Amino acid sequence: MPTVSVKVAGCGKGLVGPRDVSLPENSTVADLVRWLTDEGLLHRSNLSPEKALAGFLIILNHVNIHSLQGASTVLQEGDTVMVLPAMAGG
Repeated sequence: MPTVSVKVAGCGKGLVGPRDVSLPENSTVADLVRWLTDEGLLHRSNLSPEKALAGFLIILNHVNIHSLQGASTVLQEGDTVMVLPAMAGG
């Protein structure tokens, strides 16, 4: 059961974390987002994990998950995940 460190910033509850989260083997970023939603740390969504993630920038070990396998990226023991709201403007 891998343990990952999670920090959630500005996604409805201000800054949360870092928090160590233990997940089942082969858990993905999508599984982590479901857990965060169930814990009330992210807003609930009826969208698929991939579409729900469009509102967030998720960094795994200093790399945007879109440069990896997106929501299907498998989490490993000791990973660090940062969840930030996606922002646009100028």
